[in-house]
Amino acid sequence: MRISTWNMKQAVAPKKPLGELWDWAENKIQPDVISLTEAKIPKNGLPPSWSALWDPTGIYPNKKNGNWGTILASRSPRLEPVSEITTKWRKKRLKIKWPATLQVADIYLENKHWGTIVGLYAANRSQNGTEFGNGGENLKLALEQLEPLFDSIHGNRVVLAGDFNCWPAWISNLIKDYKLVDLIEETASERQPLPRCANCADTEGISNNENFLSSTCGHLWTHKNGTSDNAKVQQIDFILSTQDLLNDLNRVYGGVRDFPDAWDVSDHSPVVAEFK
Repeated sequence: MRISTWNMKQAVAPKKPLGELWDWAENKIQPDVISLTEAKIPKNGLPPSWSALWDPTGIYPNKKNGNWGTILASRSPRLEPVSEITTKWRKKRLKIKWPATLQVADIYLENKHWGTIVGLYAANRSQNGTEFGNGGENLKLALEQLEPLFDSIHGNRVVLAGDFNCWPAWISNLIKDYKLVDLIEETASERQPLPRCANCADTEGISNNENFLSSTCGHLWTHKNGTSDNAKVQQIDFILSTQDLLNDLNRVYGGVRDFPDAWDVSDHSPVVAEFK
């Protein structure tokens, strides 16, 4: 099972043609299931090989060009939207307050439940436009809304993937209360350190403009923060999972190292987690 996340950059210009972006996702990322953020469906509909779940009203429906959002898409497994969860004692509605940013679906392989995927775009502003500076506030709100899912009968096999608009160190305290694992951090020792990693430079009190290299860093460069030579080298895209899924995890990869032409189509590079 290859699960991935990628930001299509449909919120800000310049934007690549949607057909080109969907082709790139299919041919370069080759996911089974993908959480697409800042994403849109082509005007002539989904490409033939895809099925998808999304909120067509968009993230900011009252603003011009605000009809982008989070899309859960599949090339083979069946996705079933989750609006109600079952605990040991009763059924309960899953109350998603901002559907364009948060999508939840059960994944079925040959009619067998594999797990549940949450696609999330943690916007750095509220629905009414209040600026937060990063996505931490919306990530916190989303996790609170997902608490019933984690407590449900399917809560031990959940993957949460998307653009969180936060650095890794900023989300670590948020996710530990939900017993979620950052799969990039979990596999950090399997990768070469990322030069000038903004997260590691920040946590060690070193300017990101220096040629900083932390020997313990295993982050991925997933967001091109401008064209300047001193632009921050940062990871703001993530795949998290519940602890039980670690037994099925094969490998995690992504960033511009593994997708060297990603900057040609977006200002984000994908993250991919492969499970048994």
